Amino acid sequence: MPTIPNYPASLMDQHSNWHLHPGHPELGGRTFLMGAPGSGLEFFTFHRDFLLHFHTWYDAQPGNDQNAVAPWTVIPPELKVTAAGWSTTWAQHETRITTNTPPFATADELGIFIETGIHNNFLHNAAGTIYNEPLLFNPMTSPRSTHFYQLHGLISNWWNHWARLQKGLGKEIIDNKHHIKEVVKDKDISDKHLHKELVKELEKLPKEKDKDVFEGGGFGNPVDPMGVLHPLSQRVANLEQSMGQAFIRASERPDVGATATGPRQRNKRS
Repeated sequence: MPTIPNYPASLMDQHSNWHLHPGHPELGGRTFLMGAPGSGLEFFTFHRDFLLHFHTWYDAQPGNDQNAVAPWTVIPPELKVTAAGWSTTWAQHETRITTNTPPFATADELGIFIETGIHNNFLHNAAGTIYNEPLLFNPMTSPRSTHFYQLHGLISNWWNHWARLQKGLGKEIIDNKHHIKEVVKDKDISDKHLHKELVKELEKLPKEKDKDVFEGGGFGNPVDPMGVLHPLSQRVANLEQSMGQAFIRASERPDVGATATGPRQRNKRS
């Protein structure tokens, strides 16, 4: 069995307490109960940080085996068998996670979907069964297995993949902000109050310098840009509704979101 020798009690306590004391962060437990808003992002960040703490210790150990703890890039094919619990349900979950179709609005939504679904109900049990590693069945022992780091490395990669899609969407929103400004500048808007409100609304959108917000990758700290962004087209539509006046024709309105959900035919600039 791929059990890690001399595993530090401090690391084991950190992981155990997070599971044992939900709702009690003062005891080391998770802040948000599993499945509640906020719990998905916490699931991601806790395990990302735990993997960093683990590697700080493990990488300094004589004879450490980096291949044994390297993240899976995909769910191993040997786990995708009926004997391990694989089913069409998990195949569908994997497809949605890896394609973002239908899209997850936030990293929190993605994290809840993964934790309460394929993580809790398939990955740990399947790996424990196929690799004859009973440590994986129990959160009080699972970090002692090398497979734990492969499994959670895969989940971190899923999070990073989603964050990279949002990076593309964020750049698209910023670029379309410039387009809207160009269109508005060329319009003869008689209602000065409408024009003033429009300018104020446009200033709420991210600026060119904010493109770095959408970075992600590795064991870094991908943010949740969709938690602070609204699609540009929806902001424009809301402003038009509040003013009771349309100022951008449908043919001129940019198509926002193609980067995150798949390619679509883009409107040409007028």
